[in-house]
Amino acid sequence: TPGFLHELNVEDRLGYSVAVRAINSSSADVVSLQHEFAIFGGRDGEYILDFIHALTKPLVVTLHTTPTLLSADQQRILKSLARRAALVVVLTEAAKSNLLAFLEERKNVQVVRHGVPAVDFTFPAQTALRRRWNRSHVFFSAGHVSDRKGYTNTLAALDALRDLTTDFLYVILGTHQPQFGPNSQCLYSLRRMVSDYRLDEHVSFHEEYVESSALLEHVLAADCGLVAYTDCQQSSSGMIPLFLGCGRPVIATPFEYARGAASAIPGLHLCRGYQPNDLLEVLSSVVSQKEAILASMPTIFDATRPWVWARVGTAYEEAFLRARHGWRGRESNSPLQRTRELHPQSL
Repeated sequence: TPGFLHELNVEDRLGYSVAVRAINSSSADVVSLQHEFAIFGGRDGEYILDFIHALTKPLVVTLHTTPTLLSADQQRILKSLARRAALVVVLTEAAKSNLLAFLEERKNVQVVRHGVPAVDFTFPAQTALRRRWNRSHVFFSAGHVSDRKGYTNTLAALDALRDLTTDFLYVILGTHQPQFGPNSQCLYSLRRMVSDYRLDEHVSFHEEYVESSALLEHVLAADCGLVAYTDCQQSSSGMIPLFLGCGRPVIATPFEYARGAASAIPGLHLCRGYQPNDLLEVLSSVVSQKEAILASMPTIFDATRPWVWARVGTAYEEAFLRARHGWRGRESNSPLQRTRELHPQSL
């Protein structure tokens, strides 16, 4: 809605009521909620339930995480979100199967894959940044830096990769999540690990979040993306489609999203498992097949054109229109139902 902006402190429970009142009184037709358990306040992000139960607009929920192993609180939250939503969006077919198997009633669930920017194809050597790096092999990771991203396993694999080649660079772009405080023990540990392995000439940290143009510049200058999640149930990833959408192959551990993407698109090289030796096996193969990797880039780029944001936007527009026209009100949102969902132990 033009001129409308409302921010809240995620741990301020009253803030959700203030925000939803402002949205209810606005001219917005539909509310789009992007959901992860860790980004809202309360236990497992339960404060978002206050928001959805007070909302009088049609709701479209995009679930970025749909694990098969859920705590009782996480089950309660997901079921409440699905019950209240006019439409649920997930990112992969596997996520849709997980969700429908978990829900007690059939819901309208639609798959909309993560979008990618509409960039022009270019080979790494054609970029100015790659010429400045001046290495034969460049690997790249970006985003929030945390233990679950598998950076320690990646660094251990790169240490062993020097038996095959020393002409490589690994670039890590990103930093810690600011809601967890100003310091990052993970980044400190990774820097110590780089020093202990004597990888200082092979690993470059850029501890910041950059504009999309700078992020794309880094992706296009690299040979491969590295995504080494340690959680096999990880069902979303923004970096895998970004790499593939720029025509760059990806080396990934076999977490859920990576497995699904590998079956749908060329260019995703899955490791056997999550250990350093599993990563080393694929890294060595990629390094040894440099020309084949370069030759695969145009094919990867062409295959991901259906993922560009404009097409994703069209899919969401259709989803919002369906939600607006199909929403029948708040029959499932009675005071008794809200009490059951927010305070099940009291009934």
